[in-house]
Amino acid sequence: KGEKKGQPAGSVTIEILSEEKGKGERHRTGLAAGESGFLRITVENTGNAPFYRLSGVTKSDDPIFANLEFPFGRINPQEKKEWKTVLKMPDFVHRRSVPVEMEFHEQFGRLPKSSPFQIETEEPPTPLFEYQYTLIENGSRDTHGNGNRRAEPGETVGLIVKIKNSGKGESKAPVLSL
Repeated sequence: KGEKKGQPAGSVTIEILSEEKGKGERHRTGLAAGESGFLRITVENTGNAPFYRLSGVTKSDDPIFANLEFPFGRINPQEKKEWKTVLKMPDFVHRRSVPVEMEFHEQFGRLPKSSPFQIETEEPPTPLFEYQYTLIENGSRDTHGNGNRRAEPGETVGLIVKIKNSGKGESKAPVLSL
């Protein structure tokens, strides 16, 4: 219910956080692929009337950050309320800066002011493959040939391939095509 007397005024704080065991919350500018964190929105009513049924929703072209809901309810004058929601980054994202806006709704249309903000995303480290191959046809490993390391008509050859990931990223399901 509520009455439309006076004028609320809102101060909005937006924070991206991660939580580490034993270390508590840590402020971030963004999250990397596979990480989890929180988006915390704090609204302080600096006016002389309450906000009634105040809620906020994020707007973004990126579906990871779009339509996140922040239900605050009633915020009396000089009162501060916060709400945080989980952010879970997929295992692969590109490095970019994602613009996000907060859109507020209130029973009487009296809205706190919020500036757009950016969330940085970091892509995962990538694998880097090194390889070495040797053609064999010298009679070892069921091969048959003259030992000159060339595949010639009538020979049975083998191929030894050695692959090494010297990059910083993991390759979860590598495939070799010949």
